[in-house]
Amino acid sequence: MAATPVRELSEEDRRRRAQARAARRRREETDKKRLRKERITFVLLGSVGSVAVLGAVWGIKKIHAGGGVRETAKGIVKSFAATTGIGPQGMVPVAPTERADEPILVYRDGLGEGWEDWSWATHDKASVAMAANGINGVSMTLKGSEGLYFHHTALPANGYGTLEFLYKGTPNAVMVTVFDESNKPRRQLTLDQYIVNGAEGLKPNWRKIRVPLKAMGVGNGEKISGVVFQCAISTASGEVGFDDIYLMPDTSLPEAPKALTIPVAVDAQAEKRPISPYIYGAAHASKPEAEALGLTLNRWGGNPNSRHNWVSNFWNSGSDWEFRNHAGEKAFTTPGGAADGFVQGNRDLGIASYLTVPTLGWVARSGDTAAKSENVPWNTGPGVSGCDGPVAGYDPAANRQRTSVRSMARKGRAFEQNPKPGTTVYQDEWVAHLVKAHGNGAGSGVRYYAMDNEPDLWSFTHRDVHPAQMGYDDVLKNFTEYATAVKDVDPTALVAGPAVSGWTSYFYSALDRGSDNFRTGADRQAHGGTAFIPWFLKQARAFDVKRGKRTLDVLDIHYYPQGENIYSDAKDPATRNLRIHSVRSLWDANYRDESWIANSGDGPTVKLVPRMKEWIAQSYPGTKLAIGEWSFGAEGDISGGLAAAEALGVFGKEGVDIACFWTRPKEFTPAAAAFHLFRRPAPGQSGFGDMACKSTYEQNERLAVFSAIESKTGALTLVLINKTPQATITVPLSLQGHDGGATKLWRFSAAKPNQLTEEPAPRIKSGKASMSLPPYSATLLRIGGN
Repeated sequence: MAATPVRELSEEDRRRRAQARAARRRREETDKKRLRKERITFVLLGSVGSVAVLGAVWGIKKIHAGGGVRETAKGIVKSFAATTGIGPQGMVPVAPTERADEPILVYRDGLGEGWEDWSWATHDKASVAMAANGINGVSMTLKGSEGLYFHHTALPANGYGTLEFLYKGTPNAVMVTVFDESNKPRRQLTLDQYIVNGAEGLKPNWRKIRVPLKAMGVGNGEKISGVVFQCAISTASGEVGFDDIYLMPDTSLPEAPKALTIPVAVDAQAEKRPISPYIYGAAHASKPEAEALGLTLNRWGGNPNSRHNWVSNFWNSGSDWEFRNHAGEKAFTTPGGAADGFVQGNRDLGIASYLTVPTLGWVARSGDTAAKSENVPWNTGPGVSGCDGPVAGYDPAANRQRTSVRSMARKGRAFEQNPKPGTTVYQDEWVAHLVKAHGNGAGSGVRYYAMDNEPDLWSFTHRDVHPAQMGYDDVLKNFTEYATAVKDVDPTALVAGPAVSGWTSYFYSALDRGSDNFRTGADRQAHGGTAFIPWFLKQARAFDVKRGKRTLDVLDIHYYPQGENIYSDAKDPATRNLRIHSVRSLWDANYRDESWIANSGDGPTVKLVPRMKEWIAQSYPGTKLAIGEWSFGAEGDISGGLAAAEALGVFGKEGVDIACFWTRPKEFTPAAAAFHLFRRPAPGQSGFGDMACKSTYEQNERLAVFSAIESKTGALTLVLINKTPQATITVPLSLQGHDGGATKLWRFSAAKPNQLTEEPAPRIKSGKASMSLPPYSATLLRIGGN
């Protein structure tokens, strides 16, 4: 089903939101066309003027809507710094120790990966006459203060030293600069100062230009978001040409090694701890997809599931697609039919179901896509009379009537297995329907129920019917109302919440945005200054103690890395490196997050899993931990596959109970290969073990190692990830506490990224072996076993 772009943003909103890398091509192309039209005015030989470009706060994540709509929706990954003003933006400066591995191509015969043309001069990017090499070059007509502007989502400049290109024309007629991560220019320099004398192999009238980044004012730890060539003489005329534009590695730094030796020691009897089987989860996987990936858990969740009408099998996509209703690719006429098919498919495979129960209060009235909310404002705020009503300037009543029916936690009278559509839907009746159809949570039925999805973002994603921002008390009250209703029907099921969207919402409520973008944090201050997650855990514990039994079994949070452009399909060298490094944010207390988080009041480290486990231990011991949504982007690129593999290893090593990839990796991608590595490397072959054990090694910025025993067979299993793009890592391996035995090895790598290949395995002799790990690779080694 094709996606329609969301409503046009205001000019102010454009400045506040990063350019979306859309899940759907139509949205992506629409944004690109709009951005290309932005006109930019520069002050001649002075500072560059204001630029109407997008800031840096919103990302796009794909949605697979409940019941069958595939990837039609827009989700929100919020970047806190740009909207809050808490702490300076940007990455903490870190001095590079090695030169970059390879140049970044800006232009050769066409723009390089991720670069876009935001120029405001008359120009031609396919000029045969201005081709210094290859087929095409770039021509620019000199006029006034016009210029070329090639834009890229901000790239770390670490390891890069110069901007190099070929130029045809009068050198002092053009000046060059780069833009930083805030889309602000650095120092402008005329080209005549940076001609490379004696450059060979050039066509007549062409010159090689080499401009040090330091000369333009780019320092360690900074980022580059654009390259600009501007007319330097207002009276100049004619055409100039550019070709072979590159950001080049800094040759003053030592070259990254091409070969490394990193010893690894494994003690199979030390630090043994069970690995939860439910960390290998995804969302909305079809039965064939779930089986192929070896999933252990399948989640029914996402923005549209907040408004799923289980009786009629309809839902509303919210802001993901114009607040429209849907009936799905396949019509279900029996109450509960859409979810029943999902649960039954999971039952057939013997995997757990993780179902989202709508608690927002409104679900879709019909499946007619023409039924949509109208005149929905962009900005919302505190409720005029509580969190379930209007806000200043907008009453949702008309749109509720147009698109929705009421949804309530409890029916208060006898349940029906197949109720007729009406004006109200009851969620405890849905749970009763599921129990009767599939069994209870302790048996063959739904094991986990999540109390809705990202209530911290309802005032954006579902603002047509729920415009009021949710505060601390609102989220808690909503959770306990629905959680007790679920538990009263199926006490054996495990209930999860609050399923918040990401970093900001671990510490603040939506109501904390206030009128000053979280600077005051009034709602947090009204609750003793306690961060939201530990406060929620404490209050849930107090509620459950008073009730005499648990309502909260699982703390559910969502996590997306906040480094620039990670959660996208970008595969330029800098983004690949950042994506892979950012997995350390899941666990490493020594890793300073390479995003705005590092300079926020709650940074500089994320250490996600240890942080959450510490909060659980302090506030509600015994609560399980779910990362209900996660992804490191670029599932079709080797960097996304390696990040996914490392994340799966971390979840097991650090003791996460549930984890669900968003949504599910497509087959024959590196991300799918990561799942195969842990679950099923080949037909009839087992993957990673279920009992973690100790492995010791150094240089975790280059190598990740996970080790586990397979309880059923006694096999020792290792996953080793080479995170370097060029270095082959030799691993001298030493084993203790295991008898060794026959070995098998599977891997995926940059050379063969999309599926596992079985390769010769090292022999274990007297507890010793040696392995060779190719660049950008993930390897499974199985040793012994019955």
